[in-house]
Amino acid sequence: MGILLYPYFLVVFWYRVFLPGTVGKSVQVLDYFSNLLSFRILIVTFFKPLKNEYREDLVVFSRVVGIVVKTLIIVADSLVLAIVFVVLLAVNSLVLLMPLILIEFCLTGFAPV
Repeated sequence: MGILLYPYFLVVFWYRVFLPGTVGKSVQVLDYFSNLLSFRILIVTFFKPLKNEYREDLVVFSRVVGIVVKTLIIVADSLVLAIVFVVLLAVNSLVLLMPLILIEFCLTGFAPV
């Protein structure tokens, strides 16, 4: 009788322990990439001069150059973060559907459709 409960225990473990752990790890990976690319710091310091240039003649030029350079970096960082997000979303979706895929394979006998 106990062997018949193994699939039930597997599904309960999968959705109660493994899936939340995977989603939590994905959030940590996304946060790591955000910190690695200094995304938050670029947003906070967007209007500050690029090289802390506070001489009278160069303040406006330094701010404009800083805004242009930081805009380019933010666009590149956003692209990388979007790719990482899509990959993590695909992995988590696969983890979510894995027991259903396994059940489908067991019911069809691994035969091609």
